[in-house]
Formats: sequence, C-alpha cells, structure tokens
Amino acid sequence: MLLAEARQSNHGGSISLKATERFRSEKKTAEKRIFELVNSKIDDLVETAEYDWMATKKIEEPSEYLQQMTLWMRNIMSSTLLGLPKDIKGFIYFDALSHIATSILALPMSDSVKKINKNAVAALDMDIRYLMEFVDSLNEPLLPTIFEELRQTIDLLQSDNAEEFYSIDTRMRRYASVSPINGPVLLEKYAFLYSVIFFFSWTTINRLFVCPFADWSAEPLRLVGWQDLDKEANHVMFAWLFARNRHCVAVI
Repeated sequence: MLLAEARQSNHGGSISLKATERFRSEKKTAEKRIFELVNSKIDDLVETAEYDWMATKKIEEPSEYLQQMTLWMRNIMSSTLLGLPKDIKGFIYFDALSHIATSILALPMSDSVKKINKNAVAALDMDIRYLMEFVDSLNEPLLPTIFEELRQTIDLLQSDNAEEFYSIDTRMRRYASVSPINGPVLLEKYAFLYSVIFFFSWTTINRLFVCPFADWSAEPLRLVGWQDLDKEANHVMFAWLFARNRHCVAVI
C-alpha cells in the first residue's frame, strides 16, 4: 500500500535519491574530525618537548615526546583506525606528519628562543633522523618529502659555510626547501655566540683573531673573534676582558 501511495504521489514527477550525496558528506565530515583529533594529540605531545637550546652536552637518544608520538600513531592505526581504507590512512599519515614537521620547526623559531648552540642542533638532527626512519618503515613513497625543509634547515645550521645560503645558486641546489624567512632567523640565533666581536686597544691586546663576519683590522684597534677560542677560553676571555679592559665594547 505504501508503495502504491508513493507511486501515486510521484506520478508525473521524479524521485530524488540523496543517500549517496549524504553518505559522501558524512564521510568527509568524519575524515575531517579524524584529522582534527590526530593533530590535537600531536599538539599535546609537542607541548611536552623539552629542548635545551643551550645544552652543555649532546643527547644520546631521540626526544621522549617523539618516541611517544610514533608509538601512539602506530597503535591508533593498528587499532582504532584499522578498518579505514588504505588511501585514507595515507592521507591521515601525510596530514599528521606535515603537522609534526611544522610544529617542530616552530619550536626554535619561537620569539622566546634567543640563542641556539650546536648541541641543540644535534638534538634536532637526531629527532629528524628518528622521524625519517619511522616514515621509511611505513612504506609510503611520498611521506619522506614532508621532512625536506626540516632536514635541509638542520643541514644549513651544521654547514661549515652557512653564508652559502645567501648565494642563490647554492641555495637552490642545497637548501631549496628552506624558507627564505626562517633560514636567516635561525642562522642569526645559531651564530649569536660566534659573532660577538670585541674591539680592544692595541696596547692591551696584541693578537689578531680573524672573524668571518667582518674584516676590520685598522690600527690602533684589532679585531678579536670569539669563535676562535675554545669553549673554556671563551668564558675566561669574556670575564677577564670586561673586568680588566675599559676599552672593550661588545658589538652584536
């Protein structure tokens, strides 16, 4: 009877089937919600990151927050999200890992981070290597490209000749993925300890240490570059000069 009534009510008209459209809409909503939940968990873990930007020694293993993050991602993909199609899992991984890469790069870029030393850079290097090993284990060919900016940024900071970043040819060849804004900012933070320049009267200091950041050697002043002294001598020289030499001026 209901079928007969439906036929009568639609006599001369058309029946609109909206189930497929509704299903697609709900599917997109569900996928978006999954992305949001995964990224929210990543944000929570990144907030627990404890990088010491002026560390006195190198770390021996990847950061704990990243170990927890990769473990959580493996667990959720093999349990809660196990029934998802492979392509959807791939999208989730891509979005999540992109969010991780962006979040990690934002840490040293923070205004609260004024200086970064080589041990901090080494810690980031170890963490990125750890993440790339995790990505390689997923057997998704496009995923490793997510960390190109991070990888190249660390390579730049560890380079013996960071000034080559300002050469267009070299930058496009070796650091094409490094942001032209982020790169100089991080270089400045990293170079802070190595670009402190002191001017002394020639009667007080009679030794010239060549500094790559400037080339001022006209008498009666001589240039002393802090980077030419070892770590212990840095502290001794810094304290002694400011205590004994009235002509000492720090130029950043």
